[in-house]
Amino acid sequence: MSECQEDEKVETKEGEHDVKVEQELEEIKERLTQIETKLEQKSTSKRILKYMIIIFLSIFFLLFLIGIIQFVSA
Repeated sequence: MSECQEDEKVETKEGEHDVKVEQELEEIKERLTQIETKLEQKSTSKRILKYMIIIFLSIFFLLFLIGIIQFVSA
């Protein structure tokens, strides 16, 4: 084979390798995007749950204090 043909084979192999690397990189980017979306959803759910618990406990203690005040004043 001539040097030109060998160079073409090397370039073809490198080109195929580059395509594989680009494809793997795109797959990794897509997976990262999916994971970030899932984490964002979990974070939102936890935040809502936290606020609901805080509101519930606040109302409970407010009613508890009102009950104590009524008991003491009676």
